[in-house]
Amino acid sequence: MTYFDSTSAFEKDFDEQTNDEDFLIALQLQNQFDKEEKENEEQLDKVTQIHPMNVVDKQWELIDPNPDIYTLFQQFNHQFFYGKLDSVYVEWSRRMTR
Repeated sequence: MTYFDSTSAFEKDFDEQTNDEDFLIALQLQNQFDKEEKENEEQLDKVTQIHPMNVVDKQWELIDPNPDIYTLFQQFNHQFFYGKLDSVYVEWSRRMTR
């Protein structure tokens, strides 16, 4: 049995050239992606330095160390859920105060 390659030399050259072009485009896109990601990280670092990501502000402990969770929940319900959580019962667990 004789095996032969049905692709011509022209097709092989074309495939190699296309693969090279694809590889160059892929490298360019990867470099662009890396550059954009680095810029985004730098901007995020600047923002986190200005506004720390901590949700609990230390001043709240001094202003109101014992917040009324029922009132807070009702405000949360009306602001974000438009009163859909009125049937939800909020209860302070003893495990939360240990």
